[in-house]
Amino acid sequence: MGAYEEDADRLAEHDPEFCADPYCILCSEDELPRPYPSPKAKQAKLRVPGRSGASEGGSQRNRPPKALGRPRTPLFLITCGSKKSPYTKPARELYQGGLFLAIRDWVEASGYPYYILSAKHHLVPPLKMLKPYEESLVSANPRGRGEWTQEVLKQWDRLAPANDEVHIMAGKAYYQFLAPELERRGYIVKLPLAHLGIGKQISWCKKNMPQSKGLF
Repeated sequence: MGAYEEDADRLAEHDPEFCADPYCILCSEDELPRPYPSPKAKQAKLRVPGRSGASEGGSQRNRPPKALGRPRTPLFLITCGSKKSPYTKPARELYQGGLFLAIRDWVEASGYPYYILSAKHHLVPPLKMLKPYEESLVSANPRGRGEWTQEVLKQWDRLAPANDEVHIMAGKAYYQFLAPELERRGYIVKLPLAHLGIGKQISWCKKNMPQSKGLF
């Protein structure tokens, strides 16, 4: 069972008394995820019930950087959106939907590195110039989503991100096959907003917005 499936199971059965994660989304009094620690702060190793660690085996190329002795810094993969500017723009400015803007602003203000998950362009750096397009992964069948995931993984392997922890802030259509594939490569995958509706995701981002932006 993948970590993202464990999170769903823990929503139904969870005992805060035995939870060792100070940022656990299930222990929050307002049922919203707690603010992330600063990316510059020292992050303690947290025990997550049911997790035995990175998968064994695999080539050095597909192992996460932690296995090679690099520090842990979360990399975020964030949603795109159907509402777009009619003009060619950097990816971070092309998408105009409320959810995308809220998540983008939170991630950038927090200073974490991120990529945008695009139905057409797959794994997109925030400053890459894109033309507007009409394509969605939500309406794709499982085969189409699987093929999209494989294209994302090809780009992932070329980029070789220097992170061992991946946080996906996107809908199920985007993480359904991607999350388990990243776990098979040994990455720690988290879905911090997956249990919330769109409105609550936007509220969480605004409520926990850092005071100063750290990326753009």
